[in-house]
Amino acid sequence: GAAPAFENHLLPLPTGGGDFFCSGHTWLPDGLLLVAGGTSQYVAGNAPYMGGKLVYRFDPHGSGNSAWTRLSDLNLDRWYPTLTLLDDDRVIIAGGTANNAVAPNNNFEVLDSATGLFATYPAAIIPGPPYGSLGSYARNFLLSTGRLFRSGSSQWTARLDLSTNAWTPLPQSSSYRTYGTAFLDPLVPDRAVILGGHANNQTALSSMQYCDGSAAAGVCSWISGQPMAFARGRLNAVLLPDASVFVVGGRSNAANAPVPAYVNTPEIL
Repeated sequence: GAAPAFENHLLPLPTGGGDFFCSGHTWLPDGLLLVAGGTSQYVAGNAPYMGGKLVYRFDPHGSGNSAWTRLSDLNLDRWYPTLTLLDDDRVIIAGGTANNAVAPNNNFEVLDSATGLFATYPAAIIPGPPYGSLGSYARNFLLSTGRLFRSGSSQWTARLDLSTNAWTPLPQSSSYRTYGTAFLDPLVPDRAVILGGHANNQTALSSMQYCDGSAAAGVCSWISGQPMAFARGRLNAVLLPDASVFVVGGRSNAANAPVPAYVNTPEIL
């Protein structure tokens, strides 16, 4: 019966280690949140942001700063990585870049939940077109088949067999969706949904597409679904308990526009 209380937990970060701006994160089986990568250095002018190696685990039931536990650093600096929980409770940390002026890391690291240590995943590298690359925010999802599906921010789509490290190229989506979002449909197994974003870092999109991530390569085509009421880049999509999707925030003008035009009206898909 008490009124809700907001707690602001200050996290003291190591000197020179940076922070979690542009990091990746995923929930773990025990209900804790794993956060990895981010920004280690901010620089002036046209110089690039620098990626980070920080890894922390957050316990939402912890009190004060004890809610955060630092783990071993990543092997590589990763700015804009994607974290994906596997069915054996390991976590794949994919892509991201050492800084935003160079090509992203086209590889994985894997957190061993038993040891808390990271290792580079062997041979799990997308070989380039027609596969694409892991890039920034690869938006990888674990399918019911045990394979990894890359929906990505670019148009490239691919699927990885984790038992053989073999990639299968899949049909491209209709647009490069910078700062879009993606999720697995909770009502249709292995259906990947991509939503919003900026077309080639310019015009904001209202469109939505979906495909069956487990289908054979030749039939895994992207299908256009009901668009959103508003065009949104940098949006957030939250799955609700009734399987609907709450979409909030974003901006309706170009990603690089000097003055952002924010979308202040949420919607439910």
